[in-house]
Amino acid sequence: MDKIALTEEEQLRILNMKDLAENRKYYELLGVPTDSSPESIKAAYVKQSRDWHPDRFFRKELGKLSTDIENIFMRLTEAHNILSDPGTRKAYDRENNIDSVAISSRIQREKYQHRKGRKRKAFERRRG
Repeated sequence: MDKIALTEEEQLRILNMKDLAENRKYYELLGVPTDSSPESIKAAYVKQSRDWHPDRFFRKELGKLSTDIENIFMRLTEAHNILSDPGTRKAYDRENNIDSVAISSRIQREKYQHRKGRKRKAFERRRG
């Protein structure tokens, strides 16, 4: 079975993503803000991995871009693994001077909203 040639647009998209994967921070690579929740990081990873998984390019004539696609996917996976683990994410943020104040304030805000929701539910149960 013959392989299908990539369009110029597809080749350019691969080269742009290769540059992004090589030169950007993990948050930028996944397209999420630094104070993203683990759920939004996972969702961004799933979307990106669906777009950049090497199997997606099956039956395409890739030539030397095959290695680039594999590297893009490996870098996306690495970004997800680092950012989805709280310990490694904290170390990554510290090494890359990511503003941890914004991150900790978001976490505090989420905890407050969760507690507030629990209190409201308990109040409503007592009331009626």
